[in-house]
Amino acid sequence: MDGFVTDKWDVFSFGLVLLPVVCGMDYLIMPTNMEQMEKPVEENIDLNIKGKIAPECWQVFIDITHRCLKYEPDKRPTMGEVEVELEHALWLQEQAD
Repeated sequence: MDGFVTDKWDVFSFGLVLLPVVCGMDYLIMPTNMEQMEKPVEENIDLNIKGKIAPECWQVFIDITHRCLKYEPDKRPTMGEVEVELEHALWLQEQAD
């Protein structure tokens, strides 16, 4: 908001990249779209990956995306935390496969 690019802005930008990955569509960050993220996991899943991704893995993706897109920068995770969560999601998927 103040025009400065920070590490937390990078996290927000990464959250914007994750949105179409997990939801299979382009998003503009608006309150109605954030409400979409609050719906049960099964209602948001991209039809191309439905039935192919483990529910636990999907939940991690939704959670990390939601946390990256927090309005307050201090409430966003660090990129290191994002990396750890994504590695955890991969592990969950590998265990389910």
